[in-house]
Order: sequence, then structure tokens, then C-alpha cells
Amino acid sequence: MSGPWGLGWMPGNAANQGLLVEAPQAIFFPPAATHDAWCNELIAMQSAQHFSQLLQQQQQLIQGITALTAAPPPPPPPPPPVHFPYQPAVAATEAQVVHGLKAELFHAQSNENALLRELGEVKQQLAELKERHENESDLRDEVEKEIEDLKIDMDYMRVQMKREKETSKRYKEHIEKIKKERDEAREALAKTTPQKARKRVHVEKKENVKKEEEKEETKKAKFDMPLCDICRFEYGEHPDRTPRVLKCGHTVCEECCTNLADGLMHLQCPFDRKETAMTENGTVDLPKNYVLIQMLSQKNN
Repeated sequence: MSGPWGLGWMPGNAANQGLLVEAPQAIFFPPAATHDAWCNELIAMQSAQHFSQLLQQQQQLIQGITALTAAPPPPPPPPPPVHFPYQPAVAATEAQVVHGLKAELFHAQSNENALLRELGEVKQQLAELKERHENESDLRDEVEKEIEDLKIDMDYMRVQMKREKETSKRYKEHIEKIKKERDEAREALAKTTPQKARKRVHVEKKENVKKEEEKEETKKAKFDMPLCDICRFEYGEHPDRTPRVLKCGHTVCEECCTNLADGLMHLQCPFDRKETAMTENGTVDLPKNYVLIQMLSQKNN
């Protein structure tokens, strides 16, 4: 291409789209209006980069808040890619870009506030669940304690029933013995003469009176003898009848102590529910009630 024209750069507009055009051989300087448009385009590009950085910070903030929640909501869809085509003819002003960035920042803050509200609700639900769990734990402990008390009561009733069964058995044997003696006496009476019968009746009457007196003395002596408060049997020299003192101060026979312990390393007093620890030797190491032992010794002498 000849003539005084050369190649020069003309900023883009709606007509030429920033193409190379012929220009004089001298260097081409655009007019002031075109220079302002070029500056606006440069400002728009810088604002677009700043807006992209703000979008990245917003996404990082949302990810951090989502990680704190117990049940995070589904992640938001990624924002559509922002394209800033090179449009020098319709370039936005700096004020418009700043206004758009402020609007996006306000939207991000609104989303952050919503996530913070959801986080507060989740924390409140966690606190309610924790309180409910503590209440259920206290109720479970109370039920377990009632079950343990019920087991102790059942063990005590079982011991009492066993003692009553043995006592009833002894009573039945005693009644059978009396019936047998009565039948033998009737048979012997039928074989004797009336005179011998009267004499025998007189002798038996005296013997019966003597027996009744002995029974009364025996009952009185037994009433004065110390008894175990659980099984109601007398203390004695036999190991099972040895009086043992619990930690609370109550005295129980060794057999009842063994039944209350039931193989454990402690036993609970049925009268005041206080526990008494035991060693590996069991009830043998429990202290003896030497006052009762001395009373037994005096009774035997």
C-alpha cells in the first residue's frame, strides 16, 4: 500500500472492531474521547478480575460454614462462568462495576446469615439431644438401683421362706411324733385292767404336768436367748450360727451373711441398706459379736 498512509492502531468501536486500518506514516494518536473509552475498558477488565476474587472468597466462606454444620445442606450449584467479552464500544463505567460488586457482596452476606441461622438451629437441636440423653441416663440409673433393691428384698424373702419351710417341717415331725405316742398309749391302755388304767392315767398325768413345766422353762430360756434378726434362729457355736457384726452395726448370723453376699465382695444390710465390704475369705473375716458369744457361754454353763 503506497502513499503517505501507513498501518496504525485504532481502538475498537462498533464499526471497525479494533482492526488495523490505513493511517499516515506518522504515528497515530487517538483523540481524547477515544482515549477515555480505552481507559474505561481497562478499568472494566481490572474490576472483572477483582469480582472473580470476591466470588472465590465467597465460595471458601460457604464451604467453611457448611463444614461446621452437623447435617450440611447440599452444596449450591457452581455459579455460571462469568464472561467479560471484549466490548470496548459498550464498556461499563467504574461506578457500574462497583455497584454490581456491592450487589454481589450483599447477596453473599445474605447467604452467610442464612447459613449462620441454620448453624444456630443445629446447635440448639444438639443441645436438646444432649439434655434428653442425660435425663435418660439418670432414669436408667434410678431403675437399676430399684432393681438392685428388689433383688435384695427377694433374697431376704427367699431366706425367710427357706427358714419357714424348715420350721414347718420340724413342726410336722413333732406332730407326727405326738400322734404316734398317743396311739401307742391308747393301745397300751386298752390292754390294761381298769385299776391299772387309772394308775397309769395318774402317772401319765403327773408326767404330762412335768413335761409342761419343762416346756415352759425351755420357752422362757429360748425367749431370753439371742436370735438372728433375719432367720430368727439362735446363735451358737456352730460356724453358721456365729454372730457377725456388719459395718452399720447390725448383727447377723454367718449363714445369713453368706446368703446376702451371694458370692459378691460386698453385702447390703436388709435393715438400713448400708453396704459392708468383704475380703477374699468372705464372711469369715467379718468381726464377731463377742457380747452375744459371752451370753451364749453363760447360758450353756
